Amino acid sequence: MKANPAVRHVVNYRKVMTRALPSLTYLDERPIMDYERIFADAFARGGKEEEDRVRDELKAKQENEVRNRVKHYKEMEDEGKAKRKELMSKMMDVSRAKKNGKVEDYERAKEEYEKMNDNDCKKKVVLKKMHFLEDEMKEEYKQ
Repeated sequence: MKANPAVRHVVNYRKVMTRALPSLTYLDERPIMDYERIFADAFARGGKEEEDRVRDELKAKQENEVRNRVKHYKEMEDEGKAKRKELMSKMMDVSRAKKNGKVEDYERAKEEYEKMNDNDCKKKVVLKKMHFLEDEMKEEYKQ
């Protein structure tokens, strides 16, 4: 319809068409989004002021949903870290009891790792060593 010269004379053409034709899914080669329908309905009820109010409400709702998702993710991450820390503590206790030196090696590697710069090429090697020692302590813990 955008090639139709009469469209120029329809004020707020897209909003009017979206509101008038609820089953319309595309208009002028663009999909009609759910939020466009919400805004068109608000505009029809109370003009630009109502549309702006509804737009602000929707934005606040979306921001709140994002905050809640981030909060939930952070809680899951913290829970996972706590479980890992507890397991590491148990694994280290078992390894200390066996007096095989793995805990001390792990702690030295961890200390070395934490002192390294992010761009230090040896950092990955030390991290792999830490993972290797963790795996060995995990095997001892399982036995």
